[in-house]
Amino acid sequence: MITLGIEKGDYVEVDQIVLKPRKLIDPSQGWYWTKEWQKMEADVDEEIEKDQLSAEFESAEEGLKWLKK
Repeated sequence: MITLGIEKGDYVEVDQIVLKPRKLIDPSQGWYWTKEWQKMEADVDEEIEKDQLSAEFESAEEGLKWLKK
């Protein structure tokens, strides 16, 4: 917090105000909020609700075999 020493009743002259647009989302995380990604998230949520999940696997190799079927 910056304290300017301005008190109630003081006159203040404003010389310049600079407004810079800022995203509320960290730029490195912007991909997550694209329409395409959000559509995929919604699709996955729907699949989870419908219990349309893959089987559980003991190893990555088992999962790869399942995917190749």
